[in-house]
Amino acid sequence: MALEPVSREEALRRVPDGPTTIEARAIALSPRGRVLRSDEGLVIVHPDHRLVCALGAVRADDVDALFDREQFECELVADRTAYERLKDTRDFERALLHRLGQAWHSRPHTIAELSIRPLTLDDRLDALPEELREEIIYAREHFHVLAGVVDGRPVSFAYDEGTETLSDLSIDTLESHRNRGIGTAVAAAAVGHVVARGMTPVWGALASNAASLRLAAKLGFDQIVGELFVWEEE
Repeated sequence: MALEPVSREEALRRVPDGPTTIEARAIALSPRGRVLRSDEGLVIVHPDHRLVCALGAVRADDVDALFDREQFECELVADRTAYERLKDTRDFERALLHRLGQAWHSRPHTIAELSIRPLTLDDRLDALPEELREEIIYAREHFHVLAGVVDGRPVSFAYDEGTETLSDLSIDTLESHRNRGIGTAVAAAAVGHVVARGMTPVWGALASNAASLRLAAKLGFDQIVGELFVWEEE
């Protein structure tokens, strides 16, 4: 059976506002997002083809046909039920989703050479690795991006995107500036920004990403609230 379009209203009824469905619901909330029925599940396509989410009892051949037809090169994120349907066709990695274990308290950084401010169009991103540069350029166009700036150059970045109540954090720091507390400071500022807007921050990390899990714990994200399975084409 071919993929069938699902109305935005039905999609929002079926995709809850929860930690494991932040990305899927955010896409469903967008007028440009696509929600497709596959068997008893849903396949949800980011409007700029940056992500595909598979929820529930989807058909593996539907997902394969979609990626082949539209030549997607983006991540595929699956919930547990979809993963069980798709695991024989792709090598997924498990990701863990965390929430703060207690109320957030702001923590001003003490790194003398670091300033944290919104990323602007005047900030040069030429020195960033290509994949990160593309991500941050896109994020700057669509979200509020905080930058950690050292010697006038952005070296760490944080932004969030989400639903009506939840916001998923994205953090990255140039390798040359890691292990200096810079990423922690920028991430903490991003968490504060989310909390100040009355949103609940969620931290997602691959189970294999020890550095991200350590940072999450340092910031107080010590409650595991779900899991997803992530596949990205090599």
